[in-house]
Amino acid sequence: ITLGSFSYPLATINVRCSKGTYIRSLANDIGIKLGVYAHLVELERTNSGIFDLRDASTVDELTAAKEGGGIDSHIISMNDALGSLPAVTIKTGSESKVKNGVSISDEDVKAADKAISAKEATERLIKIVSEKGELLAIANYIRNNCENVVYKYMRVLVSSA
Repeated sequence: ITLGSFSYPLATINVRCSKGTYIRSLANDIGIKLGVYAHLVELERTNSGIFDLRDASTVDELTAAKEGGGIDSHIISMNDALGSLPAVTIKTGSESKVKNGVSISDEDVKAADKAISAKEATERLIKIVSEKGELLAIANYIRNNCENVVYKYMRVLVSSA
């Protein structure tokens, strides 16, 4: 928490926090610690995962980009948007299994991010990608007590191309 500005009776604070933090409660708690009443007047999320407000486009900018044929520069791929998720890369011959919703096993996997290969990872949301980097699915990576791994699909993404 850092103080952005202060002009009695208003203070602006900047908070870097994890998901699940209740900023309105935080404002109240700060007031209690200071011995005053406090409440939230305004809340602006400036960052979430890979997304940052500084990179955002206004509706007018998007409209102008669409009319000018440059809308592609404003679009983030699903794979990039899910960049914070660890990835499992599927062997070339196993892509059709994923695209058709057929269960896969570790034998179908070429590589997995370190974030999910640790023994302590028992369940984790992941993305499944092809060797070419195409996003194929979002799944739960589940390691059971026998050290077997199950990939439970949340969404299978089939491209229209």
